Amino acid sequence: MPSQTEVVQNENRNREIIVELEETARSQIKTIMINKLYKQVKINGDQVSFKALHNAAELGSALAQYNLGLCYENGLGIEINLNKAFSWYFEAAKQGHSNAQYRLAKCYAEGSKEIEKNLPQAFFWLTQAANQDNANAQYGLGWCYENGEGIDINLKEAIVWYSRSAKQENPDAQYNLGLCYEKGIGVVEADLQKAFFWYKKAAKQEHIKGQYNLGLCYENGLGIAIDLKKAINWYTKAANNGYADAQYKLGTFYINGNGVEKDLKEAVDWYIKAADQGHAKAQYNLGYCYKNSLGVKKDLETAIFWYTQSANQEYAKAQYSLGFCYQNGLGVKKDRRHAVFLFTKAANQGFAEAQYNLGICYQNGLGIKEDLETAVVWYTKAAKQGHAEAQSNLGWCYEDAKGVEQDLEQACFWYTKAANQGHAGARAVLLKKYQPQFTSYLEDKQKKMKKEKWKDMEVTEAVERNEDMETYEEEENLVISKLKLS
Repeated sequence: MPSQTEVVQNENRNREIIVELEETARSQIKTIMINKLYKQVKINGDQVSFKALHNAAELGSALAQYNLGLCYENGLGIEINLNKAFSWYFEAAKQGHSNAQYRLAKCYAEGSKEIEKNLPQAFFWLTQAANQDNANAQYGLGWCYENGEGIDINLKEAIVWYSRSAKQENPDAQYNLGLCYEKGIGVVEADLQKAFFWYKKAAKQEHIKGQYNLGLCYENGLGIAIDLKKAINWYTKAANNGYADAQYKLGTFYINGNGVEKDLKEAVDWYIKAADQGHAKAQYNLGYCYKNSLGVKKDLETAIFWYTQSANQEYAKAQYSLGFCYQNGLGVKKDRRHAVFLFTKAANQGFAEAQYNLGICYQNGLGIKEDLETAVVWYTKAAKQGHAEAQSNLGWCYEDAKGVEQDLEQACFWYTKAANQGHAGARAVLLKKYQPQFTSYLEDKQKKMKKEKWKDMEVTEAVERNEDMETYEEEENLVISKLKLS
């Protein structure tokens, strides 16, 4: 038998349990009621519900304060007022409401006319919310550590917070974690399989960039075996969600029949969707389709329009193609000066075809004053990128001393480069005319060098002269061997 004291103690404990249960029940009922009020305001702007929500907020309910902040931020049941939204988020955040802390951090991070941007404060409130396992805040904290927003960059710490958020199924964190593993950011080394894993997690939650990157993985065998059907499937999902890069990708798949049946009209449809969003490559490809009647009726004026849109975004191929149209009067009044302007813009970005054509312009005085030396400069730039026509023209310049001192070795070198790419003109020059002349020239030069008397017997000078000699011999052998092979 329990003693009288034990009976009393048990009764007191039972009363405490009952009180706690009642308080929990009241709290749960209050939460349900406040959420219901907010839902009514959100759905139809119900003013009775808004006033009740406002009263609950003034009485100190953190949940009501947070929901009232959402109303003022988004104009639900009341005109948008970012100051009041900020104030109510702040009241709820002080009470430890993690969602309010996260929204408050966003207010500080983004700033506005009403709220001064304050990255350290944003970082502070993100930390408060993240420590309560708020997945959005954990993602935001990872972003801060990765990009040095409100705190010094710390890539390892970024991975920690991205991982915590990703494990709570936050798609943005999953996508960023995939990027980090793909690029080797903040991790010991790049891991494409882990990158694929996280991209897939994000993609399955309709994360558009995750879907696109998952398509890239399947297309290029990044962390998974190449599977073009699956790549196209994920590109299509991202494209249907409005992602321009994916729309452009699908256009290229359909125009080339890569992984799908070739369908030029379908390609054009996807290019249009991406081009309308300002995608420079899609705009260029769309212009190309209109110029060459691919999947659409030939329309040079429309081609010029899309080339121009792309060229205005500094896309080199579009600048070159637009220049070509102005050079030849295709869909636009012929304007060789403007063509040179566009060729120059593309050439300065390293586009070999533009560099070659710019050389042609300077050589022949097309749209600009004739300048053979500058022509050689541009031919050289294009030739070094493997442009066969430029290599052949550069060989001619060295052979006939056009814009540069005559140098038969260099001439033969560049003719050979062009010939080895199948350039018929360069090959003909080498076989019928130039090789015997070059051989004779080389032999005379070597004999002359051997007969020279050294005035200064310094080792460095002798070495330099010997190196020159070896270079000539090597070039001769190179030319002859390539001619035999080609």
